[in-house]
Amino acid sequence: MAKYATITNAYGQGSSYAFVASKAALDQLPKELQVKVLEAGKEYQAIGRKMQYDDAAKAASEAKEKFGTTVITIDPVFRQEIRKRMKEGCWDKWAKTFEGGPELLAEIEKFHENWVKTHK
Repeated sequence: MAKYATITNAYGQGSSYAFVASKAALDQLPKELQVKVLEAGKEYQAIGRKMQYDDAAKAASEAKEKFGTTVITIDPVFRQEIRKRMKEGCWDKWAKTFEGGPELLAEIEKFHENWVKTHK
């Protein structure tokens, strides 16, 4: 077990729960059902993120109690710098690799900003 661990809560962490749907299949559904499917997808993502953060908190607590690991978090200002560098160095480039990518990245950023505001 590591003597020290850092929880960053930067990009990537908390993002392994994703809702994925075929646009072609989604477009074939009635508009009302499309809205419900997308809403359910957002709910699934929120539940998944909560589960992931709860699991991380439990693992950190166990690492402290069982192994004496010092668990720290990074400064929010530094975390924002990490996110900025990840966006510029990775995510912006990724978004340009497919049609609709920049719009999707903007939606992901919007979702993340709203999530941060409501989960302090």
